[in-house]
Amino acid sequence: MLNQIEKNLSIPFRAVIGNNDLYRGSTNYREIFGHTYYSFEIGGSYFIILDTSARFKFDAAQRQWLETELQRSQTSKVRLVFMHVPPFDPRGPGFVKCLCEKDGKDLLTLFRRYQVTHLFGAHIHGYFSGLWEGVPYTITGGAGGGLHGKDPKHFFHHYIKVHVSADEVGIEVKRIDKKARILDLFSFVKDYGPEWGLFAGLLISLFTLGLSIIKDYRKSKGG
Repeated sequence: MLNQIEKNLSIPFRAVIGNNDLYRGSTNYREIFGHTYYSFEIGGSYFIILDTSARFKFDAAQRQWLETELQRSQTSKVRLVFMHVPPFDPRGPGFVKCLCEKDGKDLLTLFRRYQVTHLFGAHIHGYFSGLWEGVPYTITGGAGGGLHGKDPKHFFHHYIKVHVSADEVGIEVKRIDKKARILDLFSFVKDYGPEWGLFAGLLISLFTLGLSIIKDYRKSKGG
C-alpha cells in the first residue's frame, strides 16, 4: 500500500489507526506510521486524529490530550476530528459497531462544547452523513471491503472528497462502480500477478504431493 501511495500521491499522506491494525498490538503500526493519535494545523484548519482501535475503551490519557487539543483549536476556523471506530452507530439501537455508550456520550459532550466542525469515522462498511445531536459527521467505510448492509442509500463502494472553505466543510461522495472495481482488479493482477502465480504454484505442488503420499499409503496398507 505504501509503495502504491508513494508512486501515485503527490500530497502528504496521514493514517488513522483502526482495529485491523492491531497485529502485535500497535507496534507494527507505530513503526511504519508513527503516533496513533496526533494533531496538526494547516491554514485555518485544525486536524485531530484519534486512536479508537481498541473500541471498548477510550483511555483516560488520550481523553485528556483530546480536550487540550480542542482548547488549542479554538483559534482555528475549522476543527476536524478523525477516528476509525465511531463514537456512535447511526443505525440506531441494536447495532454496536461503535465505542461504548459511556465513551460515546463523553466525546459528544467534548465535541459540542468545543464546536467541532466535522467528525469523520469509518469501521461501519457503508456511508452515513448528517448531524449527531448537533455535531456534523460522516462515516465512510465503503472503500472496497464487504458491505454491512443492502440499503442502497448507505451501502455502496465509494470514497469522499472533503472541501474546506472559510469555516464550512463540504462532503462530495464518489461512488466506485463495478467497472472501476474490475479495472482495479486488472491493475492488482498486473502489479502482483507473479507473486500470486508463485503462491498458486506452491499450493498446487503441495496438493499434488499430498495426493501422492495418500496413494502410496493406501498401496502399502493393501500390501
